Amino acid sequence: MRRLYILLAAALIAATLIALGASPASAERGHAKQYTALTYSPSTDISTVGDGSTLRSAEKKAYNHCQSVNTGDPNYQGDCQGAGWVQNGWIAVAREATYEGPPVQFGWGWDPTRGGAVNGAGSSCQQAAGESCVLLRGERTLSYNPAKPTNGGNW
Repeated sequence: MRRLYILLAAALIAATLIALGASPASAERGHAKQYTALTYSPSTDISTVGDGSTLRSAEKKAYNHCQSVNTGDPNYQGDCQGAGWVQNGWIAVAREATYEGPPVQFGWGWDPTRGGAVNGAGSSCQQAAGESCVLLRGERTLSYNPAKPTNGGNW
């Protein structure tokens, strides 16, 4: 009888492990995270990123991360904004140099290189702000292959 219980317990554990292995989370882990999305909250001056194997998953992670990082901050005005995304490359965000709180002008850029993304962010920020800008962050997709094309765009 004891052997039967052990056999049933082993079958239950195996079935659980198989079910967990087929979950969407494991599917996400199984694919290269080649998308990175970026958000910005002008009220707290915080930018966040999210990585995913699909554009939608990267955007969702970036937005959720922005919300969670800012929750509890008395300055937060619920203003997490999706800025842009990149596939297989770099993304950067810059904001006006004289940060005085919302409204805040910012810009972002994407490129196969960090320098190109930073320059794009600075240029788009300066055009929007009419003044010099400061870089907040530059990030590369987790799965990067310089031999493959880089794409990006707005949310």
